[in-house]
Amino acid sequence: LQGRKADLEQQVNGLEKECGKIPEISVAKDEMETSLKQQICQLEDELASVKLAHNSDQLAIAALQQQVVELEREFGIRQEELDGHVASGAALQAQAAELEKELCKAKAQLEEASGEQSALQQALERQSGIEVELHSKAGSLKAALDEAEERHRSDASQNLALEREVAQLEAEV
Repeated sequence: LQGRKADLEQQVNGLEKECGKIPEISVAKDEMETSLKQQICQLEDELASVKLAHNSDQLAIAALQQQVVELEREFGIRQEELDGHVASGAALQAQAAELEKELCKAKAQLEEASGEQSALQQALERQSGIEVELHSKAGSLKAALDEAEERHRSDASQNLALEREVAQLEAEV
């Protein structure tokens, strides 16, 4: 019985140690949740600003939004799984390690999306500059065309007056 008692006490001590780890794991989970939520908000903000780009750019943004929704869904599933496994310290640590891997992957995707957003913004700025330049050139061309049209009317009017004068002179002769 003494041996059995010692085994049971050892198991109780082991369980108490694992239960002591639960608050640390819970804090780590909360910090990861906060970090992921901040990253998701940042992604949503970036996506909203990129929506001004071309249709093809908007398709890319829609894909990024879908990725955000998928990450949120996966995060919710993982959180439920973590909450369900709080009693088991070893299982919780394994889940936390897996979540950390996904967090690293999500960070890499966020960095990539940020780079894409930056490139899209630069392209949009270049396009806006080209549009302004073309608008300016179009205004100059319109003014030149209006001026040429006025000269043409003036020339046509002078030609008509000369033709009348020639016709009158011919009639006199």
